[in-house]
Amino acid sequence: KQKYKFIIVFFGMLITAFLEMLSLSLIPLFISAIVDLKGLISYLPSLQFFFLNYDQKEIIVFGSFLLVVIFLLKNSMLVFQYYNENSLIMNLNKSFSVKLFRNYLNSSYLFYISKNTGFFIRNLTSEVNNSVSLAYSFLVLSREGLVTFVIIVILFLRSPSITILLFLILISTTIFFFRKYKTKIKKT
Repeated sequence: KQKYKFIIVFFGMLITAFLEMLSLSLIPLFISAIVDLKGLISYLPSLQFFFLNYDQKEIIVFGSFLLVVIFLLKNSMLVFQYYNENSLIMNLNKSFSVKLFRNYLNSSYLFYISKNTGFFIRNLTSEVNNSVSLAYSFLVLSREGLVTFVIIVILFLRSPSITILLFLILISTTIFFFRKYKTKIKKT
């Protein structure tokens, strides 16, 4: 059951990340439609078909409506997503705690004598929270990695030379940073 919830939360994260990118990418298009509609049409000729039958005022009204609808959809999806994420975290926390507690209840008396009571309390509180936090961090890391991969692929398809140049600059900056601060990183 938790695996399915995990998968639902992961796909919800992907959908919200897509809606976030879509909503943020529509803002410059909307501003361009307000400021210079002909320049926008010349830059994106595929949009010319949609704009032929309407004047600028109608396009701005339609664009405003579309922007509000997409932001409302995105925000309602975010509320639903945060609810699912918190529900998953609470269920994982409860499940891990119950399993660990049952394991402690079924342990032998010698096991309890050999350990300090602080050990059991710490495991039931801190270690369970750390395990759930690790699982959630893995989810977030995989989502961000996938979103980054999609952005890089889109950039590469749009402009391969600039993408490769930016990627090389990023890698060289990262290597320079790690070499410069290598000793400070190792100390911490």
